[in-house]
Amino acid sequence: MNSHELSAPNRVGFVVIGRNEGNRLHSALASVDQAIGLLVYVDSGSSDGSCSAARSSGANVVELDHRRPFSAARGRNAGVAELLRLAPGTRYIQFLDGDCALTPSWTEIAAKHLDSRPDLCATFGRLRELNPAASIFNALANIEWNVPTGLADSFSGVAMVRVTALQETTGYDETVIAGEEVELCMRMRQRGWFIECIAEDMSTHDAAIDHVDQWFTRAKRSGYGMAQVAEKTRHASNFAYRREIGRSLGWTAVLVATAIFAIRHPRRLTLGVGPIAGQWMRIYFRIRSGDHSRPIARAYATSMIAGHVPQAIGIVQYHLDQRRHRVPKIIEYK
Repeated sequence: MNSHELSAPNRVGFVVIGRNEGNRLHSALASVDQAIGLLVYVDSGSSDGSCSAARSSGANVVELDHRRPFSAARGRNAGVAELLRLAPGTRYIQFLDGDCALTPSWTEIAAKHLDSRPDLCATFGRLRELNPAASIFNALANIEWNVPTGLADSFSGVAMVRVTALQETTGYDETVIAGEEVELCMRMRQRGWFIECIAEDMSTHDAAIDHVDQWFTRAKRSGYGMAQVAEKTRHASNFAYRREIGRSLGWTAVLVATAIFAIRHPRRLTLGVGPIAGQWMRIYFRIRSGDHSRPIARAYATSMIAGHVPQAIGIVQYHLDQRRHRVPKIIEYK
């Protein structure tokens, strides 16, 4: 495929979702080359002028109805529907979150890769944190985004996806509030599709996490989403998030038991913290082996262990909501 073919109208389309992203949305929209394909922006109840900014950039704007709960999955489905209505011949859709910005060369590289691999439903590349030095939480996110190249089980919110694969699986499950990509990818893989991460820079991400309460809420929402996706895929032979949920609940139990032991037997505290210290050291040295600094490695190891607690809270909250038939309070994705 030559560059002229890639630039042909409707070959690649772009769907950007967001809610009160502020200046981050300007960067996201500006990173999209609209000479390649149509751009659709889907807004989930923003109050910061995001829709006006998107229209000024040339994007086709979809404003979601406030009467239904917002979710990233709902936003992406609405974007796909609008894009295919305007450009029914679109072959690939590049999804982008409003807090991310595409690398200039990515679209062409990704489209060519999907052309060369008709068995792939999607491809994605390296996501980098825009300002990893801005806060310790941003630095930790930058490590999180660095996934191995090669075949993958799932992609995240930023990926180029084949339209036929989306149509075969009827798109995202709009009831899933976090981890909706994992649930979709499991259905795609069940149909014989493959997903691949390639060794190319794809986009930057601006987490803008400055406080521990933001980190805690993000982890709790992650746990809620894991439990929800696990429930939806429970009939699969290897249902989603089985190991992650087991780790979160198991390590939370260890942390709670250690805290109780420390209160009752303060002089024998070293006996209680042994398993935790061992796990902390394993994570610390793994991160250090990747050329990260000691402070970053220490923070990462701590967050990986402590993060099991808010995740477990989210897992428990999901099951309580299910029993009480209650709409989750952490439905919004921003």
